[in-house]
Amino acid sequence: MRGKKPVIPPLGVVDLPAATSRVPEPPAHLQGLQRDCWNEVARVLVAKNVYDKDCEMMLAAFCVQYARFLTADEKVKERGLIILNKKGAGMHNPYVGISNSAYDRAVRLASELGLTPVSRTRVVKAHRSVARTGAMKFLKSV
Repeated sequence: MRGKKPVIPPLGVVDLPAATSRVPEPPAHLQGLQRDCWNEVARVLVAKNVYDKDCEMMLAAFCVQYARFLTADEKVKERGLIILNKKGAGMHNPYVGISNSAYDRAVRLASELGLTPVSRTRVVKAHRSVARTGAMKFLKSV
């Protein structure tokens, strides 16, 4: 996406329980490094009070891409940037492309989750106090 990202106005205050009781379990399909990433990043998002159930798919996708980046980067470190093919000629290591692609996707997803310095200014924090919606205002006045 080119250009400046639009700033979405906050929809209002959301009532959320205490952060420690809200750290979610990772989805069953995440394994190994992906689960480690989930446990670390979910705790950060909850502590910043920006995690909610609707973040689950984005966070899982971020963890998959981040783990893929780390795995591919390890392969690049093991084999180097240039590898030999079956004929003995040098060629670019395909793991470099996988690493770069996974990193780019992880950075985009991190931006959506408010994990980058610039995106933190756009993320709306949810307050822990009780939200006073229109219906609650009506009920409190009665």
